[in-house]
Amino acid sequence: MPSVILIDDETGARRGLELLLMEHDDVKIIGEADSVSSARDILQKVTPDLIFLDVEMPKTRGFDLFDHLPPQVKVIMVTAHTQYAMDAFDHEALDYLLKPVLPERLRESLDRYRRVAALHSLSTLDGSLAVKSQAGMRLLPYRKISALIADGDYSTVVMDGETDCFATKRIGYYEKELPSSSFVRLNRSLIVNLEQIVSLDVCSRDSAELKIKGASEPLLLSRSSIQKLRLSMK
Repeated sequence: MPSVILIDDETGARRGLELLLMEHDDVKIIGEADSVSSARDILQKVTPDLIFLDVEMPKTRGFDLFDHLPPQVKVIMVTAHTQYAMDAFDHEALDYLLKPVLPERLRESLDRYRRVAALHSLSTLDGSLAVKSQAGMRLLPYRKISALIADGDYSTVVMDGETDCFATKRIGYYEKELPSSSFVRLNRSLIVNLEQIVSLDVCSRDSAELKIKGASEPLLLSRSSIQKLRLSMK
């Protein structure tokens, strides 16, 4: 049963969404807020599975809440404005609903959440990363992932012994999904699996070549990335 928090400065909008959600027996509303500030207060006490979040609210925008959310919390944006759609998906929002919310559209969003939650649950139990690629959804075992490399709005997953996977989400999304005990983000464009490192060859004070399993060429690291890697390997 997904737990839900409603965040909207309009009481009527929250009531309307609440009535629509009551038609779904597996959804439990555990809180509501009328601003980002009050939402942050609630999130210090409870952690929902899903948040319905308005964009335009007094003094701030809903997007300002994303930096304060645990990685497992999914967000569906709800707004009367069409122009924020790209921003919403840049923030990895699960869906974008326009007011007034239609029952059919809400059902689609909840079904999308259920699919994502089921896949995440399976990947966690199986020790693998759920990745959406151009070929569809894939479960990539952690032990086979050597690195993730940013490619604009997408990511390339470097695999050991398998074909690399072109993933359709930004690297920041996967950073939250991967276990921090093995995977370390060295810079904005690179996450490496410490268990897949072959060698680190220091070229100078400011550069080094990192060899990982599955990669045909070594990865060039800057001075700051070298320091992060060494700290992670202690």
